[in-house]
Amino acid sequence: MPRPVPPRSPAAPLLADLPIEGGSVSFLVHEWCAGSALTAADITPELAEWVGRTLAALHSLPLDVRPAEAPSDAVHSVDEWRDWLDDAAGDTAPDFVDSVRVHLPDVARATEIVAAALVRVGDGPTPVLTHRDLKPDNVLRTSGTPILVDWDGAGLDVAEWEAVRAASAFRRAAAGAGPALLPSAGPDSGGSAIGLDSAGLDSTGLDSTGSDSAGSHLAGSAAMRSAAAGNVDVFSRVLRSYTAAGGRRIAPTAEAFAGLLRTQLGGAAWMLFRALGHRPVTPPERAAAHEHALELLADLHTSLTEIPTWTRWLAETHDPA
Repeated sequence: MPRPVPPRSPAAPLLADLPIEGGSVSFLVHEWCAGSALTAADITPELAEWVGRTLAALHSLPLDVRPAEAPSDAVHSVDEWRDWLDDAAGDTAPDFVDSVRVHLPDVARATEIVAAALVRVGDGPTPVLTHRDLKPDNVLRTSGTPILVDWDGAGLDVAEWEAVRAASAFRRAAAGAGPALLPSAGPDSGGSAIGLDSAGLDSTGLDSTGSDSAGSHLAGSAAMRSAAAGNVDVFSRVLRSYTAAGGRRIAPTAEAFAGLLRTQLGGAAWMLFRALGHRPVTPPERAAAHEHALELLADLHTSLTEIPTWTRWLAETHDPA
């Protein structure tokens, strides 16, 4: 990771106060790292193994926390989703509301999986203090070792969930599917302690009515599945390297993917709140929220469809045929 640069006269540990436009603004400063963003070609077997080792090293750090303090924030129930749709602002496009309703069975299934996994936190999954967002666009390729950046969201997570999320993200990128629009940890989450990475929210691609069809998004999701299915080797290498470096072996169950489902549910819920007029946002922001809510729900549909395949991959990672 980039090393923090202590200021000469700190107002707080590692914070530097600089005068900007007549006021004082605090910055957290890190050393400059010369590097470039990863491409699909950069996701080699060696990089996949580095990801696994890095996760294992992070997850081995001592954590002074009781099991009850592990990440356990429940996602919103499907009944809450229905209430949000029923209470949508009067200018919300009916087609958009109908498109979201198509996804409610997926929301119900995903919340069941997350709820079942959370009940077992403390017995099974391992609470850790970690990066929480290890994915290709947070890794710099340098002349030496790769560097993991964007530590602003570091905090409590479940080790097994982060390992599976990372393995899935690097597999998708290696297959040329590009970075997933996945939420990252953040304080402003609409109730589920899951925020959304602002880097993924820089365009709308949708008119101000927000109308679109769930069918077109599901078709896009099918294309994503086809592209993402390609590189199982990266997925397996990340997790084998993780286990070899001391990470816990991950049971091949649907609950292993609860962390991924939780982030998709949390991000979709937050975007839906904005799209339905339940949050004060500008018209362009609301239009963007329409699109991103449906994108995240389509990704959720993809995840639920693919979980049986991913579970088989998990089993084969440690017990190849």
